[in-house]
Amino acid sequence: MASTINMNRIHFTITIISILIALTTVSSCRIYSWFVLENPEFPDRMLPTELEPDILDKYTVGNVIVQPRVIYNDGAMKTQKVFILFFSKEIKSKVSIKTFSLSCDGVEMQKSKNTDSYTISDWEYYKGNAPFYVCFISSDSFETLKDAAHLFLIVTVTENSGNIIEKKIDTDFELRKRAYLE
Repeated sequence: MASTINMNRIHFTITIISILIALTTVSSCRIYSWFVLENPEFPDRMLPTELEPDILDKYTVGNVIVQPRVIYNDGAMKTQKVFILFFSKEIKSKVSIKTFSLSCDGVEMQKSKNTDSYTISDWEYYKGNAPFYVCFISSDSFETLKDAAHLFLIVTVTENSGNIIEKKIDTDFELRKRAYLE
């Protein structure tokens, strides 16, 4: 009987210590949150291999898949830019943006003047994007948008064969909350 009482005390003590440790850990943690503009059809964390066929078709120009994003340009989150990723299984395709326009509440925030001035990166291969090579282009910075946005692009792809394919891509961005525990 005495050993049962001692075992109950030990279990009680261990439980109390576990609760105190959990409270100490949780109380010292911080939750950081911010808002991002994200394309609900092709979210930032999604690879082309995860897209439904009709959505994939919307963002495919020739042999290149286009993923438009709006990202923060600075750590203070005061400016953003249009950041467009291109995915392809072939690294010889040439990609260019003929025109683009970003608007928020019907007001144009960014419009391409001379898209030749935007440098497209070289095709790179990263394990996380397998089986695709990736390159990107980004716009000039603009003040952080606080509401949903609309992006209109005309993308041109010159394939290895010399075929030139041009396609319009119209997409919307919604405000989404991101958070993490530290």
